Amino acid sequence: RFERLSAQPTVDYYKDGDVHERQMLSFLSEPLQGDLELGGHALLELALSSSENDGAIFAYLSELDADGNLRFITDGCLRLAHRQVSEAPAKYQAVWPFRDYSRKNAKRMTPHEVERVQIALLPIGWTLKAGSRLKLSLSGADAEHFQQVPHGRPPRFTFQLGGAQGCSLRLPVVSSKS
Repeated sequence: RFERLSAQPTVDYYKDGDVHERQMLSFLSEPLQGDLELGGHALLELALSSSENDGAIFAYLSELDADGNLRFITDGCLRLAHRQVSEAPAKYQAVWPFRDYSRKNAKRMTPHEVERVQIALLPIGWTLKAGSRLKLSLSGADAEHFQQVPHGRPPRFTFQLGGAQGCSLRLPVVSSKS
């Protein structure tokens, strides 16, 4: 999608996405019993710690269809120094966590301390067919598009999974046939 922003004729955003996703932490849903229509922003809520005082999280949401084909749906990213959610200005409507990305709200991570972080994925309009699975893949880098944060010291992330305090993905479900 970043190439599309520079007016390059991009049809497939991640042609080799399955190769890249094999190197990431990934979660795969059970096969869908019926069609699932999504419309809007998916919201990823992570409970994580980092070995460094900064870093970035890249999240990729894909459809793995019943035939084994992986199709990129959307993605989102966040530099962890900008994880602070702020009140949106009165005339600004947002259905996702608002951030002003100001220096005063930038905050370093405390290494090895678990924090909750929200990442809004880019808005989507997508219908998954029965038998498909949702795949969420997480990475601490996207070398094709962004520099490593922090430079020279790739962070090691630990995620808290399961239960009310674990990571979650909220989907913008329009309709579900299951």
